[in-house]
Amino acid sequence: MLGRQELKLLELEKRALLAQSSLNRLTLQAELQNLGAVSSWAGEASRASRGLSPLLTFLGPVSRFLLARGRSASWIGRLIQAASLIVPVYRLWKTFAARRKETREGQDPAAA
Repeated sequence: MLGRQELKLLELEKRALLAQSSLNRLTLQAELQNLGAVSSWAGEASRASRGLSPLLTFLGPVSRFLLARGRSASWIGRLIQAASLIVPVYRLWKTFAARRKETREGQDPAAA
């Protein structure tokens, strides 16, 4: 059997370990809160880039059309340049139509 002195030492060690555990838990909670605050901008940047991607896919062909407009003298060349805008415009329209539908369904479940 253990003597009184050994039991007191073990009790003191137990209390020290419990205090250290509580301190570590509080430190971990504070670090997780700091990490959440620091990394919150990443989600916002991701949402913003997803919102701009359809617009950027549309701006490429539009800028090409506008730059080539002055060089292309024939009406066929201009027609071909205008036709190259059809696919990006269609994709942009589909993207915004799908988002509009999701927004409506998310806001008013009775309408679905």
